[in-house]
Amino acid sequence: MINSVMSPSVFKVGEDVLSFQEVYNQYSKVLYDFVYMKLKDDGVARGIVDSALLNASKFAATSSEHLRKYLFKACRNHIINHIRKEKKHSNHENCYKLTVVDRTENVESVIEKRELWNVVSYEVKQLPEWMREIIFLYYDCGHTLKEIANIKRIPEHNVYQRKYLALRQLKSQLLGK
Repeated sequence: MINSVMSPSVFKVGEDVLSFQEVYNQYSKVLYDFVYMKLKDDGVARGIVDSALLNASKFAATSSEHLRKYLFKACRNHIINHIRKEKKHSNHENCYKLTVVDRTENVESVIEKRELWNVVSYEVKQLPEWMREIIFLYYDCGHTLKEIANIKRIPEHNVYQRKYLALRQLKSQLLGK
């Protein structure tokens, strides 16, 4: 959490005007506990709380309850973004692990994994381009269906259907061989 007093930012809460320090003292501990409970990471929790409080100074709340709801929602959104970034990072690590031989793993299992990876990669390349794009954006890039819909400028339900059809076709191709 922020140790020093920040700039003289003020918060407008209804008719009242509160200093940053007042809002920080009132909400930082409860927000930190909320974020830490979800992520179990002290540094990340402190950063999220600080960011939410700093961004909230731009928010005009109609009441202290309105400000409290805004701060918790901002923290929740920061938590979700952090988890998404971690997921993307984890996906990339997993792809890397498939290509690197672990010394504790026996050679046969490494060969089997690589063969399976090659078969799946080949079958994905055989899918029509519109299916391949959805699979790539969802599994390789780690985008959500909503993000893919925004990227492709198509309805989210359409992305869901395309992903479903691609997986169904991929499954039938893999089981057919």
